[in-house]
Amino acid sequence: MFQPRFQPAVAAGTKNQTIRPKARCKPGDELSLRKWKDKPYRSLQLPLRDTVRCTAVQAVRIFPDIWVGGGFHIMLDGQPVADLDAFAKADGFKDEHDMRAWFESTHELPFEGELIKWK
Repeated sequence: MFQPRFQPAVAAGTKNQTIRPKARCKPGDELSLRKWKDKPYRSLQLPLRDTVRCTAVQAVRIFPDIWVGGGFHIMLDGQPVADLDAFAKADGFKDEHDMRAWFESTHELPFEGELIKWK
């Protein structure tokens, strides 16, 4: 299920990944990308795209940079993400600052979860 701000990018195919606290899939699984018609848990679920296939699941850690005010880092399977802006845009954000603000307001930093990619 995707929040309204991400639904157009998922439907258009420009968002092909998502970060979740826990992946409920593995590479090769078919994924159903959906949204709520109205109120969450009280309305129908509508598909955003035809069924897609999970291509990767990676451990992700997002944490603030204690040395640079307003900065943050992302690690995938223990390796740093070099281009935070490109990563943020692939996940449906305007840029890395938009991504950090969303994660800080929606989750607490540091955040640990899983990145799910699909085609």
